[in-house]
Amino acid sequence: MASRAQIIELVIRQLAGGDPQWTFRWGDEREVGIHVDQIRDKLVADELLKEYFAFPERDIDNTLISRFQDVPVLYDTNLKLHYSDLPARNIGLPNNRDIVLISTMKNQIDPFVPVGGAGMAFALKGVGNMLGGNVGWRLQGNRLWLHNVPVGGFGCGIMVQMVTVGSDVPTTVSYCQADLEDMIVKESIKKLTFGLQIKDDKSNDRVDK
Repeated sequence: MASRAQIIELVIRQLAGGDPQWTFRWGDEREVGIHVDQIRDKLVADELLKEYFAFPERDIDNTLISRFQDVPVLYDTNLKLHYSDLPARNIGLPNNRDIVLISTMKNQIDPFVPVGGAGMAFALKGVGNMLGGNVGWRLQGNRLWLHNVPVGGFGCGIMVQMVTVGSDVPTTVSYCQADLEDMIVKESIKKLTFGLQIKDDKSNDRVDK
């Protein structure tokens, strides 16, 4: 299964016609990586959505899940709420399906419970009673608001398991499903070369009025 670096290299080599000495005029490797990531994120998200609608009970492919340990938990003294900032950008599936699991480091068997995002008024009133003693989480932008946190906190950071965008995928996690690799390469090349297609020069065409 190809990594992000391997896919970027393959795109560059195909644009160069296989010549490694060719001067790359579409920009540097970083620019190619931006296009590759954009294509990857769209294709992976579309594939995960397709699987979800076809098999809603099926879990997300384990190889695509990034696991972040000891994510810091802080406390907002004004809102009187605990929170954590996501350690990477999530890919953006509806209903935060790309946030696979949030838990304490010691107990991943009993994960936190996602709660609806009905604004801060909802967050501040009675959520703990609805959670039945469990810790709840709600995503707002890149911030995880945590409800019903035990007095004194957790004593450590938390575990966050999620599907990240391409540029944030750790090297230990699959960049994409194997059947999407060729499509990512083809679509990236198409996007990079789209604005450089040779157009017919009709400047000398005579138009009779």
